[in-house]
Amino acid sequence: MEEIYQIKETLMIYSLEIYEILQTFDFNIINNKKRNSSGDNVNRVDDQADIISEKVFSSNHLIYGFISEERENMVITNENGKYIITIDPLDGSQNINVGFNVGAIYGIYKCTDISKIKNGRDLIAAGYTVFSTSLQFNFTRSSVDYYRYNFKTQNWIIYKKDHHIPEKGKIYSINEGISEYFYDDLKKYISNFKGRSIRWMCCMVTDVHRNLIEGGCFIYPKNKKNENGKLRLIYELYPMAFIWEKSGGEAYVDLNNNKILDQEFPLSNLHKKEGGVFLGPYEDSLIKN
Repeated sequence: MEEIYQIKETLMIYSLEIYEILQTFDFNIINNKKRNSSGDNVNRVDDQADIISEKVFSSNHLIYGFISEERENMVITNENGKYIITIDPLDGSQNINVGFNVGAIYGIYKCTDISKIKNGRDLIAAGYTVFSTSLQFNFTRSSVDYYRYNFKTQNWIIYKKDHHIPEKGKIYSINEGISEYFYDDLKKYISNFKGRSIRWMCCMVTDVHRNLIEGGCFIYPKNKKNENGKLRLIYELYPMAFIWEKSGGEAYVDLNNNKILDQEFPLSNLHKKEGGVFLGPYEDSLIKN
């Protein structure tokens, strides 16, 4: 089996282990006050996901190490490995206490030295998992492919192969509850979507996933309250932008055509945050006209 697909299977194993934890988690328990390296609140499931990621990655001799939203620095798992994984082990974990959807995000680089990574264009593959009413897994290399897990037959079934985002969506995803902090260019841009429904799950994976499948846009740029942005460049933006572009969309850090994948790898700040603007073909045309 080709090496990259062995890594894909490892990520699928991780997905299954996390889904099993989520199914039995007592989501009435209040979060603790622990914070991770990115400055976010951490609950018990975040901790468990972090531990499981190290265990699962250590079992694959091809994985040299991983960089996680939950860790300060890179963790080396196999000295003779060839690949580095970036991971957001549990995206949207604030949704857990009300039993809502969460996800996980992965990026794959073929190297053993992160100083060799120039930007997001050095990714060779990326993916994400949606933990919801079904267990869904995206793996993107040259083709954007979707799988769901059949618990009856206990195997992964591919349900979309070489997916392309629809030309135009009926929804858009943005937190308009903080519109008082939006810059004027964003206010003007989203005025194009009057009449569309907003869908906002407070989980990047599920919000991006919905727009990828149905068409539309996911918008979480910098604003007057969060001038540096809220999304982690390495763990969230790079991988999701890789998938989004492969599907035929465009992914920027702002409304000025500055592409996410072209942003320099933040070697001195692995938890750097940025803005994220993910646009389908029609939605992208609106900022170019």
